[in-house]
Amino acid sequence: VYTLILNNANLQGTLPEVFSSFQNLTKLQITNNPGLHGRIPKSIGSMIHISQLLLGYNALTSTIPESLATPPYL
Repeated sequence: VYTLILNNANLQGTLPEVFSSFQNLTKLQITNNPGLHGRIPKSIGSMIHISQLLLGYNALTSTIPESLATPPYL
């Protein structure tokens, strides 16, 4: 899996840690899911090939994890 797009998917709950297991993921889009709340998992920063990360228009309340501060491709 290189691209995962879950925009307008009516997601509910919190973002799971499972995204970090997609080590080859280059694009992750999870936008426009107002039922999605909580923190951005720190494990997202371990996705070293990520070049596009879109998490807008959700109800996420945390700050961006420091592990995302210097990813090689973002």
